[in-house]
Amino acid sequence: MKNQDSKIQWGTLKRLLSYLLPYRFRLLTVAMTSVLSTLFLILGPFVLGLVITTLFEGMVNNGGIDFYRISQLLLGLAALYLFSVYLSYIQEYLMVGVAQHVTYTLRHELHHQLMKLPIAFFDRVSTGDLMSRGVNDIDKISSTLQQTLTQTITSLMTMIGVVVMMLIISPLLTLIVCITLPLSILITKRIIKYSQVQFRQQQQALGALNGYIEESYTNHPLIQSYHQGEDMKSKFTPYNASLFEANWRSQFLSGLIVPLLNLLNNVIYVVVAIIGGIFVVQRTIAIGDVQALIMYIRIFTQPINRVANITNTIQATIASAERLFQVLDISMPTSDYGSKVPEGRGEISFERVSFQYDANKPILKDINVKLKAGEDVAIVGSSGAGKTTLALLLLRFYEANEGSVSIDGLDITSIDDEVLRRMTSIVMQDTWLFSGTIRENITFGLPLATEDEVITAAIKARADAFIRKLPNGYDTHLDEQASGLSEGEKQLLSIARVMLSDPRILILDEATSNVDSRTELQIQKGLQQLKQGRTTVTVAHRLHTVRHADRILVMHDGQIVEDGSHESLIENGAYYRHLFLKEQQNGM
Repeated sequence: MKNQDSKIQWGTLKRLLSYLLPYRFRLLTVAMTSVLSTLFLILGPFVLGLVITTLFEGMVNNGGIDFYRISQLLLGLAALYLFSVYLSYIQEYLMVGVAQHVTYTLRHELHHQLMKLPIAFFDRVSTGDLMSRGVNDIDKISSTLQQTLTQTITSLMTMIGVVVMMLIISPLLTLIVCITLPLSILITKRIIKYSQVQFRQQQQALGALNGYIEESYTNHPLIQSYHQGEDMKSKFTPYNASLFEANWRSQFLSGLIVPLLNLLNNVIYVVVAIIGGIFVVQRTIAIGDVQALIMYIRIFTQPINRVANITNTIQATIASAERLFQVLDISMPTSDYGSKVPEGRGEISFERVSFQYDANKPILKDINVKLKAGEDVAIVGSSGAGKTTLALLLLRFYEANEGSVSIDGLDITSIDDEVLRRMTSIVMQDTWLFSGTIRENITFGLPLATEDEVITAAIKARADAFIRKLPNGYDTHLDEQASGLSEGEKQLLSIARVMLSDPRILILDEATSNVDSRTELQIQKGLQQLKQGRTTVTVAHRLHTVRHADRILVMHDGQIVEDGSHESLIENGAYYRHLFLKEQQNGM
């Protein structure tokens, strides 16, 4: 199991690094500047050691201090540090660009994938969790790519360069320092082994918390109206506590690395200082060399600590990348018809269709029905009968578990999703308008529509009159809630949007259930205009709204139990007649 997890982590890291391939020449430049910058930095302590040795020998030997040599050495030291800083600036500039390009690509791929995924996916994953993957996880990847590559190259070059310089100064003292390297690696590896699990749990807990927060804020008016603020606070606590625990454990474990390595480094300082002092007294090594060696030890331990921190960062990044790739790797059914809209007039066929959201709760059972082109068909039944589900299968929001759904003789699984969306449109119970002008909302499905086409669609939908009364007419800007419009006006805009897209098949899902009777009458007039010349499937709860339909399908417990016109069902349909009489008694 552990080997499997390691393979998954390594595979995720390799896949993430593959996004860097298009920028390999920039990365090569970054690597070269990192090497040169590190080289200049490493030479600094050696030159400073020569300065100290020159000062010490001049004072001890009473021969006078060679200030000219010292000034030359200091000028050289300043030049080294300036070149190092300049090269660091170049590599940082290049890496910021690479990291942002990769981030842009990942966000684009995620958004493109989310636009293709079926509704069933969004039923399983909360909006807050998706936002966490698209924002927090990708930001984590971006910051890691921006910092880790240069830090890794710099750290490796620093360790190699420092070891070489220390060997030049004193092979014996260098050996003492290098003995501790395996111990440092062992400490880091052991802690990483336990902290990786916590980093994965941290990202999962963050996604769950974001999901709960998104749900709470979206339904805030409802929560307040039922005085459930305190209850929601209590439900928030476990999510917050779970994230706290995962954060605490991951940060605590990863935070142990640096203190333990610092303890080991301090021991090395003491040992080198004592032995180096003895060598100076014995005149086997210059005092400036000891000073340079101590500085190199400090530089040597910095990349070890940095690599430890990089390792922690990579762990968290792998956890983020795993969550991102989980969404990107969801396979979509392929279509073989192409991108051209097939010929036809909107004939619909359900053949032996069964569907269930989970194994223990079948929703549709062996549905067999054909709808003629241009027919106005209503689907009625009690709540939970499967009315809306049947309509959503036609849109391919969900895939049938058994059987097939066809339009004009073509199985919808063979039709490209984008083509299918152009053939079908839906007016839903809950209207959706986005932040933008009324014109932009109407042309959502047909952005290149002309002004005349927009106005014609609004007139047919009975929306033109109220639009022209608004301050800026069709250029009136709406917020996300469309605050200045009534529910009926919002629905009329939805009808105008569908009218403009001119679909072959129209689905009305409880389109008038959220409005009063007067507004419903107005909307019905718009819908009657919309139904002309196309196949219409109306999902309805209130039977009086569909009594004039060409045909009514009556559903009960996931099956079509009756089929006919309103008059024939009143006369011969026992279940429909029962529903209709019950509705009349309730005054609906």
